[in-house]
Amino acid sequence: MRDIFMREGIFVKTAMTADINGISLGARDVLLNNGIEFLYTNIHTHHGMYPLYQNQNAYFWEDGCGRRLLVWNGEHYNLGNALGIVFSKNVNFMTENYFGKEGPGTPMETLHKNLQESLEEYENSGYPYDFYITSVSGVFSDNAPVNPAILAAVNEFNSRYAEEVTLQMVTLQELYDLIRDKTSDTPIYRGALNDWWGNGVGSTPYAVKHYKEALRLSHLCDRLEEKTGVHNAELKETVRDNALLYAEHTWGHSATVTNPYDTMVTNLDIRKTSYASKAHEAGAMRKNQQCHLLGDILCYYNMSGTVKAVSVSHEKRSYPVEFYVETISLPGVRVRDLKTGEELPVQLSAHPRGVLVSFLSEFEPLEEKLFSYEEQPAPSGKLYPHSLCGCGACP
Repeated sequence: MRDIFMREGIFVKTAMTADINGISLGARDVLLNNGIEFLYTNIHTHHGMYPLYQNQNAYFWEDGCGRRLLVWNGEHYNLGNALGIVFSKNVNFMTENYFGKEGPGTPMETLHKNLQESLEEYENSGYPYDFYITSVSGVFSDNAPVNPAILAAVNEFNSRYAEEVTLQMVTLQELYDLIRDKTSDTPIYRGALNDWWGNGVGSTPYAVKHYKEALRLSHLCDRLEEKTGVHNAELKETVRDNALLYAEHTWGHSATVTNPYDTMVTNLDIRKTSYASKAHEAGAMRKNQQCHLLGDILCYYNMSGTVKAVSVSHEKRSYPVEFYVETISLPGVRVRDLKTGEELPVQLSAHPRGVLVSFLSEFEPLEEKLFSYEEQPAPSGKLYPHSLCGCGACP
């Protein structure tokens, strides 16, 4: 996206979050790495409160290298709707929470009263700025559409009350330009901005594991394609697009709690998981293509033979090597590094439908190595042998 804008001479310096109450440190670093200077947050407190124990303030978020991101620690993204910028006959509970149940009859008088009371409350609590920031949605709901009535409300309000306060619609960049100098002395913080909406991840551990393995397969294939020189852009894009859709923060419909059996709820749950599965499928297909190019023949039944291991690291170091043999019993295996002739210590462990053979070996960056393995007989033993009692004290 940055490259597309830059080709048009547009430099994006701002970003926004809504419907969550935090982002990861990694996401902060991505913003800084891509030239973002200002993050406008709309903190949704249904799952966790504002950072710094207060809303509507500013701070600099600093990384380990001293780079800083100006953050506006904002209110809920429907604050403008609660104020009454978009008129609705149905009084929302958030409006009642903010401003009570009583009010004048006309929409514009209601907006004026709510905004006046809110400004007074800000001033009484020591709010230091001469501006008031609010987001507004086309309707009082999630994922709301645009609404031209917002413009009409702003114009009508200004025609009536401009001597008291003026409403102005701005883009993120315009907002940044307006408040940048006025927030230059805000405090600096370096901690984590926890996202308590992240509890959805913990509620679906198997799907999340499926998704994380899809990402791992994607990173693995990036290195394998670098080695083979054969790239599959279509599968890579499929992984990326579906992983992005799965990682989006929504984790089921709000009716999941009250109506978990509802068809819409179950459909959304399955659809959500399907994004992870489609990403995993494309990643597996991409890996199979690379393994085929490197000589994989998928022989799991040979009790003795040769295996190839490929390092996907740019570093020289020792890595675990594992392969699976489908068999009822494999009592012992001798593994030899065909490059050095060294016989390697081996660990055998149970595996579904067979035995997992594991050992360590040192690899050069992106090196391919061959290893031979031979089935070994089980060690002979006698009934009640004294030397194998296992007590540790016997000779």
